[in-house]
Amino acid sequence: MSRRERLLEKIRESGQGPKRSLGQNFLISDQVIDRILMAADSDRPSSYIEIGPGLGALTEGLIDIAKAKEISLQVIELDKTFAESWRAVGIPVTEADALQIDWKTLGLPASTRLISNLPYQISSSLVIDRSVEPCGIESMILMFQKEVAKRITARPTTEDY
Repeated sequence: MSRRERLLEKIRESGQGPKRSLGQNFLISDQVIDRILMAADSDRPSSYIEIGPGLGALTEGLIDIAKAKEISLQVIELDKTFAESWRAVGIPVTEADALQIDWKTLGLPASTRLISNLPYQISSSLVIDRSVEPCGIESMILMFQKEVAKRITARPTTEDY
């Protein structure tokens, strides 16, 4: 069974789709997941932290990479159901809104890599906040909606800026 088929099966089994109120959108493209995981595995960060693991499209691969590199992985999950499921398999979970938590309390080691398929409504704020006050975060691998990516990469005084 392909990764995409496994993820679609998880959606069917849970009986729930993405919760729009939480900005959820489930990543199921094998090509995109593989590209993100390849970037995550490109060198040796001291740890990984993922925002919004949800069904685990990225998380399952990050678990394997973290084990191979002998580094830690923790997640931040706002959805109680998903938080409980990650705790049940032994992943350290901070059950909170990534914009509202005090990142200093997470105890992230220096050179932590942040990875996420970010919801539209928190993308810009999160990038700015984690860039200005990194709290151990050395690098970020983030997926945005096209409109957010255009805004982030736009030159000043252009329409997208």
